[in-house]
Amino acid sequence: MKILKIMAIAIFAFALQTSIIAQETPAGKKFAENFWIAIAEEKENAAKNALDAVKRREPNFDASKMEKALAEMTSKKSGEISKAKDNLTSKIEAGKTIGQIFDSAFRITASTKESEVKEFIEDKNKMTQSILAIDRTLIQGDLDSAARRLNSSTSIQSRRVTELAKRINESIEQANVELIYYDLLLHQSRWDNARKIFPSETEFETLYNSISSSIKSLGTAEQRAANAVKNLNAKIDAERLSRSPIKDAKIEKWFKDVFTDTTAMRGRNYTFLRIVVLNNEYDIKRNAITGIVVGRARGADIAFKKADGKCYHGIYAISQEYVGGSFTNATLSQDFDQREMRCENVNK
Repeated sequence: MKILKIMAIAIFAFALQTSIIAQETPAGKKFAENFWIAIAEEKENAAKNALDAVKRREPNFDASKMEKALAEMTSKKSGEISKAKDNLTSKIEAGKTIGQIFDSAFRITASTKESEVKEFIEDKNKMTQSILAIDRTLIQGDLDSAARRLNSSTSIQSRRVTELAKRINESIEQANVELIYYDLLLHQSRWDNARKIFPSETEFETLYNSISSSIKSLGTAEQRAANAVKNLNAKIDAERLSRSPIKDAKIEKWFKDVFTDTTAMRGRNYTFLRIVVLNNEYDIKRNAITGIVVGRARGADIAFKKADGKCYHGIYAISQEYVGGSFTNATLSQDFDQREMRCENVNK
């Protein structure tokens, strides 16, 4: 080891001597020595100052080797600084991208089109590819944070996906089925990107596979629509009026008359079919402060036929004001919760 050390010192001394061979003054030699030491230690300013000093003291000295060495070191350091800046920029942008992949959401409305959903998903896929191309060590903190958030939501997401699939299978509205289906596609995309970015998280892969299986089981758009029609027909077939033990011909006629007059006045082309009174007694309305009676109401399930020839039934209420010691001004509640039913089932 001692022999090798002595040889290294001798080689360094020879190189140093060669680099300053044309320098005549002791000071010039000293500055040349300082220059090469600064180069070895990558001290740019010290090397530059030493080179400038050599040129001033020894104007005829060939400093090309020293200039080349300084230029190479300067270029190297500049490249390192530039790379560090690029890495920082990449880290910041990647952090934003990870947030956009997993935190930004697509808002589904009644007018949402499948092409819009697929475009959104494709954008997410491109973002994922950009993250996969980055040195993970630069963004490990952002990745760890995203993984924690995803892990905390897997159980909720699993239940959510199960519920969405159930709603599609049970839905009676074709348009609504597709909107729910779009939501499933977005969930599938989220966990597809999660499993790609975090391949070691087996739960992400499991959730993605579960969603994909659910989507596959739902079939094509035509099959989903056909199933909704099937569900709707089954619901209409099963629809019946409410059952009530109350039989009061006078009340029933009163309801029929108010219903017929009011719906005609509202421009509804309804044909009264049957009524089932729901309340044994009137619901008395009182002033909240004085307790004085101000009105009463009673409800009924009424079946009727519309101009389209289809039969429906709905819950209605007739309200009356209490004025001058009597109940007057019968008012029928607005239409709500109308349900189609088979006309042949109205009296069942």
